[in-house]
Amino acid sequence: MRDEATLIELARRHPANSPALQAEVVEYSEDALALDFATRYGGRLRYSPGLDWLHFNGSRWESDKRLHRYDYAREVCRSLAAGLPDKDARRITAASTVNAVVSLARSDQRLVVDAEVWDADERAMNTPRGIVDLMTGSLRPTLSTDYVTRITEVAPAESPPVNWLRFLESVFSGDVEIINFMQVLLGYCLTGSTREQKLFFFFGKGSNGKSTLLDLVEWILGDYSLKLPASVLMQSKLTSHPTELAQLQGRRLATSSEIEDGQYWAESRIKELTGDEVLSARFMRQDFFQFRQTQKHVICGNYRPRLKGGDSAMQRRMVLVPFDACFTGDQVDKSLPDKLRDEAPAILHWMVQGAVKWAAEGLTLPEKIRAASAEYMLVMDDLSEWVEDCCEVYPDARESNKYLFASFAEWKRQRAEKVPSVATWGERMRQQLRLEGYKSGGTRGFVGISLKNAEVERLNNRGLI
Repeated sequence: MRDEATLIELARRHPANSPALQAEVVEYSEDALALDFATRYGGRLRYSPGLDWLHFNGSRWESDKRLHRYDYAREVCRSLAAGLPDKDARRITAASTVNAVVSLARSDQRLVVDAEVWDADERAMNTPRGIVDLMTGSLRPTLSTDYVTRITEVAPAESPPVNWLRFLESVFSGDVEIINFMQVLLGYCLTGSTREQKLFFFFGKGSNGKSTLLDLVEWILGDYSLKLPASVLMQSKLTSHPTELAQLQGRRLATSSEIEDGQYWAESRIKELTGDEVLSARFMRQDFFQFRQTQKHVICGNYRPRLKGGDSAMQRRMVLVPFDACFTGDQVDKSLPDKLRDEAPAILHWMVQGAVKWAAEGLTLPEKIRAASAEYMLVMDDLSEWVEDCCEVYPDARESNKYLFASFAEWKRQRAEKVPSVATWGERMRQQLRLEGYKSGGTRGFVGISLKNAEVERLNNRGLI
């Protein structure tokens, strides 16, 4: 077998139907065809374990759903078969040969790309006009060697987004600090960085602009964004299918909505999805693959999910952005979504400016957002719910740790929830409820809280105190 010769050169060296050509064709194996396939079309095709074949369309790499790989394999086979007798030509162009060429090429290391290589440059954002450097705002042409699979819906354009800025002023009541924060936050969402390790919760009772804002940003980002079912972030007895997580590969923004009243955050999952852990996932009928997380999670809701742990890791991650406005009657502009889409290039430029600011300064929370987040963590966690159910709070109250923890532990068991250690519980009582401890003789407890009489009686009847 002569690996150094391409199949086209082989056909050109010999007259059609010549014995010399037929002899060389016999020894030209499916492996040689696959090598030629990789040589000729390697600039347009890549194989990625877990992601299957990808094809470069000039603007980005995309899943080869249109089966270009088979078209190229057929072209390789037809090139050689053109000058052969019918019998040999049929053998070389048979479906089995074409399939074998594609199958063998999957192991050609010139074509194989690991999943973590795709969209790996966290400072680069692909647009219809090229790659934007989010640290500087500069633009350059997209190359196949950028290995980008995502692209925004529009390219940024440097013009004032008048309707967008007016919209933000009305939504946030002219609060310049929060509007500036939103610019940096949305700019951060363009990047592939997750270093802030935050979960952003847009909260408001309705008709306040949060859905209009998030829907627009999601549309502008194109397939850099993903609508993620809220159930992935909420506690459930069902386990999320790995295909749900596989969709996060290469995304910059994951949005969720439709939160129901009374739901609980899946705190372990949130910590996993807002950290820097490598995820393992798979698509339907594909192998598992690993990828570095690049997505930021923004949740939009009219109800505030509850917390069962609310530890310091959750407190650090949770950022509640209040949407306090309410637009009714004549205040509602039904054409606003269309007006904002018309400004999408200018809005994307405004967001890119936010990314540049984030790269230079990081993300600083305004005091209003910091206070809203702290208040949320204080009133929506399991400790607060237990206090409401089982305790009384007043300045002169005093209760021993023994009685208080016995009540809390039983309350958790009744809800089929994990009981924390006494030390963890005590730390949360001090940090989250701001309670001061006391020590009297050999008894330790907290000031400002006591068990309800009915709770003491219930625990006594069960022999728990």
